[in-house]
Amino acid sequence: MNYKNTLTIIGEDEEVVSVRKSIRSKTNFGELPKYIDFNNIIEMPIGLNLEYNTESDIARQLLFGESFYYEGYSRKQAWQEIATFTRKDQNKSILSAIQIQENIRNTGHAFSHVWKRENWGTERNAYSQVIESPNVISFYTDNAPATKVVDALKLKFPTVSFDHKIEEDDEAGDDLPF
Repeated sequence: MNYKNTLTIIGEDEEVVSVRKSIRSKTNFGELPKYIDFNNIIEMPIGLNLEYNTESDIARQLLFGESFYYEGYSRKQAWQEIATFTRKDQNKSILSAIQIQENIRNTGHAFSHVWKRENWGTERNAYSQVIESPNVISFYTDNAPATKVVDALKLKFPTVSFDHKIEEDDEAGDDLPF
């Protein structure tokens, strides 16, 4: 399920501009503008920005005796498997395994998707964003509306009011070009 979120910023012109500057992401040349970036409201720890791969999971089993999918592996089996990797893949998988363990220790999460769901209320940042008027931004989220993010925005700007309208939308577009 997709959700269309329409956020109206209610305040003096200077306050509206301040909120919009605060929540807008910096984009690289050629990227679509992001009028609202959840990281500018509730920042995700950068170390969580990892993708799961088999090699790092085997390295976790070797280094820490823990794995998401190779739990039955002994450390010896994990060592034998890693020995088949190229040196570059060995180094990469070991560094990823260490980062995953640090993420779990520091945030309670190995990767971003569960952290995002718990902290933003959705597993993905806002997409298909449109400026409806100088104080109205519409955007889509997956699986849940951006209620937690808007609540955090209200705390960040206590002198500004926010109206958050939500519509369920199974036909919502995506940023994908196809």
